[in-house]
Amino acid sequence: MSLAELAYQELQRLPQPILQEVIDFIGYLEQKHGIYDANVMLAQSESLSKTWDTPEDDAWNDFKPV
Repeated sequence: MSLAELAYQELQRLPQPILQEVIDFIGYLEQKHGIYDANVMLAQSESLSKTWDTPEDDAWNDFKPV
């Protein structure tokens, strides 16, 4: 049995609130290890481009954090 199959079996036994914690933890691990879903990142950037690419937003283009 693969690790993915074992994880799936274990997930089947958990109640919904704990499953949400598992999903959150997976997101944390992905962020910690620099693992990103390119499709999700593309969808986010396309949907947020209308918010980011505005004249008001241009004020932040040269922002340099201290």
